[in-house]
Amino acid sequence: MSYQVTEHPFYQKSSKEKRAFYFKLVFFAILANALLSLLFYLVSPLILPLGFLFIAISLSCLAPFIDTPSLVKSGKLGYLSPMLLMEKEKHGVVKLHGGTLLDYTFLFQKDWPTNKRRKFVMREMISGLIELLKKLESDEKQIVFRGSSYILNAKTLRRFGFETQSVDGFQYIILILNFAPLTIAKSMVDKRLSFPNLSNVNTFEISYADLKAHKEKLYKLREKL
Repeated sequence: MSYQVTEHPFYQKSSKEKRAFYFKLVFFAILANALLSLLFYLVSPLILPLGFLFIAISLSCLAPFIDTPSLVKSGKLGYLSPMLLMEKEKHGVVKLHGGTLLDYTFLFQKDWPTNKRRKFVMREMISGLIELLKKLESDEKQIVFRGSSYILNAKTLRRFGFETQSVDGFQYIILILNFAPLTIAKSMVDKRLSFPNLSNVNTFEISYADLKAHKEKLYKLREKL
């Protein structure tokens, strides 16, 4: 059965509950930045500009909570599984995205150990790829899927027919700008402060035909997880 966005805990919330969540999120972000700015000022007014850096970091962490629901609502982004999203096809290319901070926050249960969290992310990414094949089963067009991941390593990706390569300069800059939310996401998986190794991030690409040829392998890997 395909994954429905209404199964997601966040999207099950009423409008009132969502507004309350956003109020708390923004309130704590403003409070944290105000306290940090005050601390910098008390230490030395010369380092007060560091406060602007932390504001930028806060915005990068808040963005997934606002952008993801907005893009899903507009139809520009859709869930294939709890941990894999897809953009609309554009010129024969479908861009894939792993779960965001929004998904990590609402889908992880507090009592889950690290191993279970890692398996959940892996399993749901594989489930998303399987769902992708189902959605396009009757589509004869030549479609290519592209994305990037630090969860699925290059060896695993190549095992399923993906072409991989290291991120280019521009993509690396984007990763640096998103280092804070990536760190939070990885820390949530590991249940401790954990920094992502950006050199392990791979971009991947695969055609629909090649992905379909590895469908049975995907099913077997999901069963193991």
